Amino acid sequence: MDAATQKRWLETEIPYRIRAVLAQMPYLWALTPNEADPLREDYYTIRGRCLGDAAWEGRLVAMRWLIEFIGIKRNLADTQAVPATPDLRRFPFEKRVTDFGSQFHLFNSQGTKAAQAEFLSKIWKGCSQSSMHVTEGSNHWPVEPPDLESALRIVLDYLDATIYSSTGHNALHYALKAAPKK
Repeated sequence: MDAATQKRWLETEIPYRIRAVLAQMPYLWALTPNEADPLREDYYTIRGRCLGDAAWEGRLVAMRWLIEFIGIKRNLADTQAVPATPDLRRFPFEKRVTDFGSQFHLFNSQGTKAAQAEFLSKIWKGCSQSSMHVTEGSNHWPVEPPDLESALRIVLDYLDATIYSSTGHNALHYALKAAPKK
């Protein structure tokens, strides 16, 4: 890495991941004592920044997980790759929609769903390269909120038409429920 890239990684890339991990951790509370501390006027700003960074990283990981769960991924090394089905022989402990019954199939990457599968595979790769792999200059597919929302809508439609079809509710019904009280 050249000096400018090293500086950016030291000041931006690595601290961003540290903040993502620190969010809501007791260690963060110890590092940012209480709001009355006159030396820490940025107390809430720091904690909010950690939460925001953690939420963004979590969003990328969750989107990648959902796309792979319905059976789409992309070879990270092949720039001309087409959508690929995850290799279940390599990771037999992983689950997919097919584990909910033989009537369910992985997302079809052919025919009328080919364009959606291609888009999902690009989002999968973008999420992987921007969050799960330490990369520089990968020129990955954009994973901005509009892209992620479009991908999520495709995944939700697929989940609703398959494994949620017999529940009487859609996936969002369960996703938007408040956490049970303890």
